Amino acid sequence: MASPSEEKYLEEIYNKVLEKEFTSVTEIASSLNVNRSSVTKMVRKLSDEEYLHSQRYGKIRMTEKGLEKGMELALNHKVLEEFFQLIDLEEEQIHREISNIEYYISGNAVAKIKDFIKKEKGE
Repeated sequence: MASPSEEKYLEEIYNKVLEKEFTSVTEIASSLNVNRSSVTKMVRKLSDEEYLHSQRYGKIRMTEKGLEKGMELALNHKVLEEFFQLIDLEEEQIHREISNIEYYISGNAVAKIKDFIKKEKGE
């Protein structure tokens, strides 16, 4: 299982890969506002855990395992965003709250929130 830090990188890489099928260390460092060396270290770790395919100084692509985990993280993000909108948090606060909890909340808790949202919407 990926750590909260790994999940943060995986979600960002997933979002970038969806745009153009690959990303780079520089692009991830810029979007997460971290050093390239931090990204390089994490990419190596995520590659070792079979979430990514990467080449030294090259393109970063996701494995099937990485794509599945990235999609799960993106869906969880959307559920949390929808929940916070439902309870009328301000947009700026929604993004802050999501960034504070999204990599620490369990899949079970997200599933319960998703069920709650469905009930509230009468689905």
